[in-house]
Amino acid sequence: MDMDEKVSALYKIRKLDKEEYVPVFDKLIQEIFTDPKPEYVIKLCAVFYDEVYFHEVMYGLIHAVEALAKGENYSYLISLGICNMAEGRDWSKDFIYGILNTKDELMKYPKVLRQLSEEQRRHIVGILQEIKDDDEEIFGERISWIMSEING
Repeated sequence: MDMDEKVSALYKIRKLDKEEYVPVFDKLIQEIFTDPKPEYVIKLCAVFYDEVYFHEVMYGLIHAVEALAKGENYSYLISLGICNMAEGRDWSKDFIYGILNTKDELMKYPKVLRQLSEEQRRHIVGILQEIKDDDEEIFGERISWIMSEING
């Protein structure tokens, strides 16, 4: 099975609404690491689904995406992936929390956002605003800094 077939299979069972899907989902994620490539991040992010039945299984997908994105282009790949998470907006926040909580990634993030298309940047900024509204005390200052850097 090639990568596209694996992503397609993951996508089909992503709601995890049957317990027998859980080991299949986990196995497919493991198989992706037989030939790991950073460009898989964007495709895999389409699999995220907010109303998933077994939430804990999705954390395996989060760890897989983070491992594939590891390196100099981490924030950029994650941002492109987030823009591919049509039904996984809540999960996208987990990735952004990780960026906001990692000083090196946080410092690069305004530059990363400027590399995105206007539509992609608006999408990410909308999520950042939601995070700021929900957790002003913790993330407000960091998000305000990001906004001032990309708008200034």
